[in-house]
Amino acid sequence: MDQYSPAWKAKTNPRFAEINRRVTHPEMKQAQELAQAAGLWRIDDRWRETSPWRALLTRE
Repeated sequence: MDQYSPAWKAKTNPRFAEINRRVTHPEMKQAQELAQAAGLWRIDDRWRETSPWRALLTRE
């Protein structure tokens, strides 16, 4: 989900204006929490710990 990038119709059709953006850090965190609450356990986020952009996003 965090790799989502608007493309094709999301960029050109006003109907999809709401999803014509990147996923935010709080949205990604909420999605992970909901997935875990639903019983999903294979959520691998190790690579994000070393990502430079992740450090910028966690500064709240």
